[in-house]
Amino acid sequence: MQPVVGRILTDRFWQAGISTGSRDDFYSRISSTKSTLEGFASSVRRNIRQVRETCYSILYCMSRMDEYFYGFQELPGPLAHSLFANANHLSSHQFSVLLNMVRFIIDDCPVKYRSHFLPPILATLFTQMDQKVSAEWDIIEGRKTRTNQDDDLTEEMKDESILRQLTYNAVMMVASLLDPQRGGTLHHQSFPSHPTHPSLTRNLKT
Repeated sequence: MQPVVGRILTDRFWQAGISTGSRDDFYSRISSTKSTLEGFASSVRRNIRQVRETCYSILYCMSRMDEYFYGFQELPGPLAHSLFANANHLSSHQFSVLLNMVRFIIDDCPVKYRSHFLPPILATLFTQMDQKVSAEWDIIEGRKTRTNQDDDLTEEMKDESILRQLTYNAVMMVASLLDPQRGGTLHHQSFPSHPTHPSLTRNLKT
């Protein structure tokens, strides 16, 4: 069942310069599979994705309560575990969505609560982020050593493109945390205006 579940939870993308055919061809091909098992799988993963991203949005909205969120003594540990304990099983794209949401929560943490709230969040996040990025690059490099000249490289190229975006997001998050100008101010101009960055979802169809 593991390969079946993996196929069901794999998002389908069209990416300019990588995918074969036009974007309209991609949309047409997706539409034609609505009554097939592939269409059923698409509905399943879309529902799972919507539930997950709705939960992210709820957490982000709760963080707007300021001290009633960040000052809750028992919150950081369980929150870190819930968000990151199994995050390495997310796809590279979904891990990027998680990073974007968490980046807002971290950046908005009031200075007086940072010593209480951030250590368990950052420790768990950095551990999972390192494991995820390293493992995915190992998979990409392993594929390259087994690739033949006649192999279709489209999927591999798309996977590498998405992984590069995840790696970029991870590096930029660390850089923003180490910014000597950070102080107690917020730097929302560096980040998207919504926890889900549009550049991560504009090419996502199903």
